[in-house]
Amino acid sequence: MRYLSQGSAFTSNIAYNVYELSVLQTILNENRVSTVKAMEAINLPCSDLLVRCRFEYQIQPCMELFEQSISYLGICCTFNGQNNFKFEWSSFTVHTGGLSLIVKPTHNFEYSTTYSRDVKLLIHKSVSYPSDLNVMKILSQQSESTIRIYSDVTRCSNEVKSLTFAERDCILPSEKTLRYFPRYAENNCNVECRIIQTIELCGCLPYNYFVTSSAPHPICNFTKIDCLVSNYLEIHESQMQQNGMCKCPPDCNAVSFDASMTKIPFTLSNFSVDNLYEGLDESQYVIAHISFGKQVYKELRRDLLINVIILASGLGGIYSLFIGMGVLTFFEIFYFLTFRLRAHYVRIRREHQVLCLKSRKIIVKEYKPKKLA
Repeated sequence: MRYLSQGSAFTSNIAYNVYELSVLQTILNENRVSTVKAMEAINLPCSDLLVRCRFEYQIQPCMELFEQSISYLGICCTFNGQNNFKFEWSSFTVHTGGLSLIVKPTHNFEYSTTYSRDVKLLIHKSVSYPSDLNVMKILSQQSESTIRIYSDVTRCSNEVKSLTFAERDCILPSEKTLRYFPRYAENNCNVECRIIQTIELCGCLPYNYFVTSSAPHPICNFTKIDCLVSNYLEIHESQMQQNGMCKCPPDCNAVSFDASMTKIPFTLSNFSVDNLYEGLDESQYVIAHISFGKQVYKELRRDLLINVIILASGLGGIYSLFIGMGVLTFFEIFYFLTFRLRAHYVRIRREHQVLCLKSRKIIVKEYKPKKLA
């Protein structure tokens, strides 16, 4: 059983024992147990981790609200990972709604990678892979935390969409496809760079990055942990971006999150008459209340600052300021110096030709002979 503690090296750069990894992989091979099945077996299932859940002031079964998923930390419990909730936005506020959780970490933390039994909370978009690039909060044991989420939405105008990628410096979802993710997102692109780098260095895909069943590469077994730990910094740090190996432009239309958290210690004597705390027999719990901090969000707009029309208007203002004339005045002067002057010249020339023709006319007078006396 203690050999299974080496599995934590899949998601970190902790020390490992090569002999124990070899023995563990041999045991798994003889019992025909895959790496994914082994990691699922040693991880705490969501049904045991989540004690009680309340959504919009209604106690609901936690497994109807959460589902098991994969993150960079391993197996996690995800809320609202799929678009199958019909939110009542008017009641989804700090005071009248939100999500409340009571979490009970495992008692057996002898082989834990940390010295505590805290719970990590990741906040991310449903289409993005949960990674260390997302907002993360630590929920401490024997405390009650209130997390308020704030979102910013960035949109781009049609004028910006009509520009080329080099001109707008952001990317549309239809302009780039990813190999391991169905939809482009800046975070997914960065994770895919890590996946590609891991495959190039170790020849396999870590189980916590197995995001699609169509991946042609095998999943790393426990004997590959040696390679994963040795190249951990090269895979996870910013060296790929510095070397130009990973180019992940930002999304033109994006959603970003931020969160604030307040927490207080609690004991059983501090519990209220709220039915959320009913039946709790000890204080070794993690309690969290998660909701949006505001009913509104900040929207940022990517728009075109200057085009031909705006440039002409701006130049007109500059001309008016420095030389005392606007663009319309400039075009009027140009018109009079070209078209009007030419028309005036043609008219004078025609009048001159008419005068010349009149001067050349022969005037004929009637001649009458004189009578002889």
